[in-house]
Amino acid sequence: SFEQRVLLHLQKLHGKDAVINSQVAMPDIGINLDFQVIGKECIEAKAGERKNGGHTRTCSMKKAIANGALLHAVHPDLKYVIYFERPPKPNKSCDQMLKAAIKAGFVSEARYADELNI
Repeated sequence: SFEQRVLLHLQKLHGKDAVINSQVAMPDIGINLDFQVIGKECIEAKAGERKNGGHTRTCSMKKAIANGALLHAVHPDLKYVIYFERPPKPNKSCDQMLKAAIKAGFVSEARYADELNI
């Protein structure tokens, strides 16, 4: 699964001693995260749709950004990273939403599976 590939990448990126929790509930803000690397970053993994060439749907992008905005509002010190299969199509809705979310500080970074070879 896409989440399993992301987890393997996180283990490689942060080392074997990193504590990585899966399906992390954050009841103080009402969201769930796919992963949290303790002391490092919070992660949302958004697999694209096959019928859409692996690109993320706008509703999935909006949910990921909303989670980042809520996380940033209550825990502004936490890094929030979203993994996608591939970058959004240039100048399309998802691309513009992601750029705005990064500029606003709601999303710290976007990582793309196809560029990372995961």
